[in-house]
Amino acid sequence: MSAALVPTMPGQSRAVKVRAAVPEKFIQLVDARFAAIQWRREVLRGNRETPLGVRNRESLDKHIGSQQQPPVDGATIRRWERLFKAGGLTALTPVLRKDKGKSRFFEEHLKAAARAQQLYLREGNGNRLQVHDILCQDWPSLGCNGPCPLRKRKLDKNCRPPDADTVNRYLAALPRPLVTLAHQGRQAYVGQCSPFILRGPVPVMDWAISDHRRFDDLVRNTLFDEQPAEALYRPWKTLLLDWGSRKIVGYCFAPTPSSRTINSSLRMAFQQFGFWKNLYWDNGKDYASARAQLEEINLSPELQGLLQQRQIGITSALPKHPRSKPIEAHFTRWSKRFDPMWRPAYVGRKPGLCPEDCRDGQKDHGDYLSGKRDSTPMPTDAEFFRGAIQWIEEYNDTPLDGLDHRSPNEVFDEQHPPAARPDPNDAGFRRALDLLLCERVTRTVLQGGCVEMDRMRYEPADTASLMRLDPLQGRKIVILRDPYNLADAVAVEAETHYFLGELQ
Repeated sequence: MSAALVPTMPGQSRAVKVRAAVPEKFIQLVDARFAAIQWRREVLRGNRETPLGVRNRESLDKHIGSQQQPPVDGATIRRWERLFKAGGLTALTPVLRKDKGKSRFFEEHLKAAARAQQLYLREGNGNRLQVHDILCQDWPSLGCNGPCPLRKRKLDKNCRPPDADTVNRYLAALPRPLVTLAHQGRQAYVGQCSPFILRGPVPVMDWAISDHRRFDDLVRNTLFDEQPAEALYRPWKTLLLDWGSRKIVGYCFAPTPSSRTINSSLRMAFQQFGFWKNLYWDNGKDYASARAQLEEINLSPELQGLLQQRQIGITSALPKHPRSKPIEAHFTRWSKRFDPMWRPAYVGRKPGLCPEDCRDGQKDHGDYLSGKRDSTPMPTDAEFFRGAIQWIEEYNDTPLDGLDHRSPNEVFDEQHPPAARPDPNDAGFRRALDLLLCERVTRTVLQGGCVEMDRMRYEPADTASLMRLDPLQGRKIVILRDPYNLADAVAVEAETHYFLGELQ
């Protein structure tokens, strides 16, 4: 059909077939009904082959109705054709009932309506049948003093209480936010029903969103010194998401979230793609600390020069308002699809829903720690994190409905191609990120320009670094290091932050 007009049938005016007369949300439905009518007419006129098994008009209508989604009977096909003859495409639009969501009985009995709402909402009684029973007991004071206007019979106009179905339909039609607030409390109302930002298309690199979320899985520790070896714990993830493309651009996994995990995920993203115009994240203490650290760009002349006076706008989310953060929907994807894959390590989404095989797995792990078993069914954190990184890479390559069936990588690369990203060989840019986001530790230079941190020995990464660091033996210097990427570090002077060399 044309975008503006559709074919007309004999004896009809073309004016009633204007597509604009059909509401946008019903266009596909109206097109499907019109196609069914056309199919029927073409078969009856001999312009289209008769379907197999069709012998008369009734069987033809039944066959066409069975092909609709959802299927309808033959009488419905004939009714659509009558409506089309009378009013064109507009007549094929579904007609909503004027009394939809209303109750004639309770509109006439306002005292009964108020009492039903009081019982169901204010007193927190979620049992609708019990509300009906109480209304029947209290009806002498709630009903009409005289004849009921809803009673049509002349011989029986006495006012009677509503039946259980009427009460059930009335209470079920109450606004969902009102019921949620009454039955589950303010926190549930804020999380499920309160207003949220209308999210239109956002350009890539305009907004990056960050937050923490705990995995619903238990892993055994093999990576972190702050946890006992082989002890079970539930790790956290800190993610950084580009809002425009839905691409995960930075991440960090750790036993406990902090400003260090935030800085580690930011450093990963900034080093690969550059700086976003705005950051949107939580208002907790760890994010407040990370915010203060990023604001050093505006305070430090050295950083302003290295970063070409780049300023980042930082916005904090509303307190206890998860719907204001678009990344929450992404965390739901993890909890429903990724976490359950790791059974028996999966503990469930709520404490009371822990699967039986997880309890058995924890018991077996306890026997493993006490020497009663040679193995444990629980995965190591290193194995778990490798799976999480692979999940991120697969997600970034997955077509999404919200991106017109394109993947986050495709949208991101289209709007922010590699040519617009930082040069990986730009030592000045890397130095600025180290000063801005790395953890700072003071250490004494040992023989050969080496330093020791966390029972690990770092040595100069190249000849140039060795020549600058070796003469400083016995002096205090500052080591810049990402606490969740321990392979590399940078040495700078304690007072001037002058670059001395790279360590590994």
